Amino acid sequence: MTTIERYAVSHGHVIRPTVAETALRAAPSGQDAAVLTVSNHARRVPAALASALVVLCLSGCATDSPPQHSERLQKAAALPTFEIDTTAGLWEKTSKVDGYVHNEDKFTGKVKPLDNGLRRVSLTGTDLANYLRHLDYHAHGGQSGSDAPWSRYREAEAIRMYDEISHKLDSVTHRPPQGDPPLRIVVDDAFLNAKHK
Repeated sequence: MTTIERYAVSHGHVIRPTVAETALRAAPSGQDAAVLTVSNHARRVPAALASALVVLCLSGCATDSPPQHSERLQKAAALPTFEIDTTAGLWEKTSKVDGYVHNEDKFTGKVKPLDNGLRRVSLTGTDLANYLRHLDYHAHGGQSGSDAPWSRYREAEAIRMYDEISHKLDSVTHRPPQGDPPLRIVVDDAFLNAKHK
């Protein structure tokens, strides 16, 4: 006991040693104390690595969504109906859901063949919002489990469909009146032209 400790005890003070002091006093030699110190660090390293891995995994699942994505989802959800005239192949490619999807994120479109060879897909507002989420994931870098865990989706068909729907939604400034026809876009196999002007 040091002089300071004796003085403190004689005046009624309780001295509680730190954890490190307790470990050093419990160890019979300096070598054992070093082992105790290393084992404390050895316990911290796996915890730090696990935390870093969780952060990396969560950031790897995120997409690079456009800044207006949230606003587009809100506009889509507010629409009674949205129609897409497209080819059967493009609809099948962009609406294919692979893997696990939450029930609240599912979407279904009513598909009707047209005389010009296209298909008219009718989506409710909530189905359109979920379809946009799906397209965003496949167009803007959601994690792909098909090739490798670090690969990212950048599908041309999803990008094209997302951009066409987004252009239409961005032009909406107020909710359409009840009697108006549904908003409609045409996305076919034709080469992209200047139809957005």
